[in-house]
Amino acid sequence: MLKKCHTISLLLVFIAQLMMSAGMAEAAPKKETPILKQADITIMSEKNGFYKVKEDIQIIKADLIKNGQVEHTLSKINNGKPSNLTITVGGKKVQYNLVEGKALSRLSFTMPEKAKELIYTIKYDLQLPAGIHTSALAVPAYPSSGKENNVTIDFTAPKGNFIHENSFPILPNPPTDNHVTSHLANIPSHVNYAYDLRPSSMFNSYNMISCAVFIVLVAIVAKWIMTEMRKQAA
Repeated sequence: MLKKCHTISLLLVFIAQLMMSAGMAEAAPKKETPILKQADITIMSEKNGFYKVKEDIQIIKADLIKNGQVEHTLSKINNGKPSNLTITVGGKKVQYNLVEGKALSRLSFTMPEKAKELIYTIKYDLQLPAGIHTSALAVPAYPSSGKENNVTIDFTAPKGNFIHENSFPILPNPPTDNHVTSHLANIPSHVNYAYDLRPSSMFNSYNMISCAVFIVLVAIVAKWIMTEMRKQAA
């Protein structure tokens, strides 16, 4: 039952996101813009909440990037602050600018030269509090093509741990070990691959919270329907 509630809650959120995205797409005028063509992301979690993140990114129509300034956002969720950050283009390190805000940091660098295609790598470390698995990703300020799952995320938990299926991004199949690969249409602001030394179980805090949220949503809808029926009866 808890697993079904969790799944339905995630479907409701997903449908809402699709509706919002469709509305934004209809409202936005069509114009030429840089496009995220591909991203291969590798995340390795070590003991004591230490994460190593690597993002290999490919941007096409890069010659349209304003002033050659390649921009990204980086969520400060869980007060995670990147350390040992490096950006390389063509195997060479480039200077970057990191401006911290309250909820988001802005990461940018200047293209070494104007080109229609830009391929670069971002690497950084994250130190998260004990028991927290939500790690932020650097997200380019450019839309993806949206035509295919061109973003791949490979996540590896410490040896001996099991990744739980109640992670984000949603995992289509229950993981059986400490490694999982996700395919997405765009880079999310963060990932949350939950894991511990025990195999996944439906009786965990994430599923229970999701089920509680689902029950509340059903109660609100039911109350609204009953109110409307009373109005019509009166």
